[in-house]
Amino acid sequence: MRTLIAAVALVAMLAAPASALQIADVQWGFDGHVVPDRVNLLTLRLVNETGVPFKGTVHLIKIEGAATYVGAPQAQEVFLTPGGTRWIQFYTWNNRSEESWRLSWGDRIGRFSAGEDLQKQPKFGPPARVLLNEPGSLLASRARVITFPEDIFPVTVSATDGLWSVIMDHPPRWEPARREAFLDWLHRGGIVHVIYGPDGRFPIFAGDMAFLNQDKDRYPVGSGRVLRHKLRRDDLTEDALVDAGCRGLSLESSQSGYGGIRPEEIFFTSVKSFTRAEHPWGIIFTIVVAYFIVVGPVNFLLARRWRDWRRTTILHVSVVVAACVLLAWLGRRGLGETAAVNSFAYARPVAPGVYDVTQYVNAFAVSGGTYTFQYPSPKDMTPHSIFASCVDEEAVKGVIRNGPEGTFEADMPLYSERPWVWRGKMKGPDLGLEVESWPNVEDPRGLSIRCGGGFPEDIMQAWAVVGAKLQPLVKQSGRLVAEQSNEDFTNISSDLDENRRNLRYNSYSHGDEERKTNPAEEYGKMVRPLMGWAVGGTGAYRYRIIRASKVEEAGKAVERQEPTVDTHALSGDNPGDSIDLFVAARCPEGFRLLRNPFGREMGYVVYHVRLLKP
Repeated sequence: MRTLIAAVALVAMLAAPASALQIADVQWGFDGHVVPDRVNLLTLRLVNETGVPFKGTVHLIKIEGAATYVGAPQAQEVFLTPGGTRWIQFYTWNNRSEESWRLSWGDRIGRFSAGEDLQKQPKFGPPARVLLNEPGSLLASRARVITFPEDIFPVTVSATDGLWSVIMDHPPRWEPARREAFLDWLHRGGIVHVIYGPDGRFPIFAGDMAFLNQDKDRYPVGSGRVLRHKLRRDDLTEDALVDAGCRGLSLESSQSGYGGIRPEEIFFTSVKSFTRAEHPWGIIFTIVVAYFIVVGPVNFLLARRWRDWRRTTILHVSVVVAACVLLAWLGRRGLGETAAVNSFAYARPVAPGVYDVTQYVNAFAVSGGTYTFQYPSPKDMTPHSIFASCVDEEAVKGVIRNGPEGTFEADMPLYSERPWVWRGKMKGPDLGLEVESWPNVEDPRGLSIRCGGGFPEDIMQAWAVVGAKLQPLVKQSGRLVAEQSNEDFTNISSDLDENRRNLRYNSYSHGDEERKTNPAEEYGKMVRPLMGWAVGGTGAYRYRIIRASKVEEAGKAVERQEPTVDTHALSGDNPGDSIDLFVAARCPEGFRLLRNPFGREMGYVVYHVRLLKP
């Protein structure tokens, strides 16, 4: 009997499906946090502890409430040998802190599929300041600041929204894709702090990173900065970094009464308004009222008059069928609507004529089907596309495949819309901007910027953020010159609140015809909220630069970190030596879908160029 029980138990153990993969490590962002309302990096270390190779597709899904999953799953092909381990990276758009995520594998996708829940939930934080670590280095344990393994640095600049500054004490060993991503991040506006290496000297960089060898304490690189500090890794404490000018950021929630609405909600609501299906509600309500009158009192009176159940039944069924067909037809047709794609883009240069682009897109379909969205991949650049469905209310029937030549495949019913955010590098015009006269920070009306040959002929708006001032600009004779009036940058906060109030009205209003006939005016309303979002001064979350301030403790003056109020912290730690220029214009051809199944595509872009003093 015991032998039989043991045999049955052995058979049950062999029949139980072993987990093909295990998640050995979870790394959110660059320092364990994610930045709200931006693309974030998720790095997972997978282990195959079975005796057979694993080759298949894994899906990252977001779990919300009782739903199987929400949004669109992200798919990635994985191969692992028996006992093997490897890092894989996903890109997430996080709307809330401590969201629940799951990695699924196998035929099913969802909460109850084969897979594993991520044990670490993402928590909101500011863009990170990290010290790069060499894999397997014994120096990692000596660091007293947050470190990041250089071998999992992202392969695209579009995944670096959560990175504020990097501290380097050695030349990293990167393949070309990671090195290109790092250089793009620096030229876009990143900050690099170079410190002494283990030998007590500044490290020597080679190749396309040799510019980091300049014997200067501080110098610009594109829109970014490089600073050199005579510090060793052992000297790196939070106080020492702040005192040396290697400052970090803090994150705080907005206290606005409308703080629950984010800037991207304004962007999506606006681009959706151009293709929202219009229905003849007056006719629909009239048919509904007539239907109840006919099937109710009219049918009752005719039944008493005819006294023939067959005639009244035929009348009742005919009215019901006719009403259903007519209401279905009126409810599904778009009354002149056409399929279209509308977008609002935010572009920052990483090289002349090359931009790191964030694009808020809405597609409207007049025929149901499965659509595949893809953007062009220039041959002379490392192609990498990042899609985010940005949907937390329902599951999206489709799949996102981020990476080289990435795609977003989504099912769209008849007369429906599908929003998404796209991140990637695109080719556009070389603006060729050059400051002719640097303005006074207190009164920037003397600002003059020369425009290059690729600058758009027709622009919608142009603004400059100089210090704490917001200066409107006009184009005259190939130059951007300041108007006579300006305002405080903090006014954008109240401007954003006004957009938030209008958001709820626009979601339910029927005045879409005006927005369709004058799209430039509607797009123009989104420029100021985007400016605030871009430099960190408005929205549901705001960023502050941590500076050193002297305080009295026990009769001595000591240094202590304190967050200070910075209306545009993401512009850098010294806004007086830079100008943040924003130019709004029609999207160039290079910013459009590779293959647009809808035919019509309209969009505007806001170019954000940070000009630094030499």
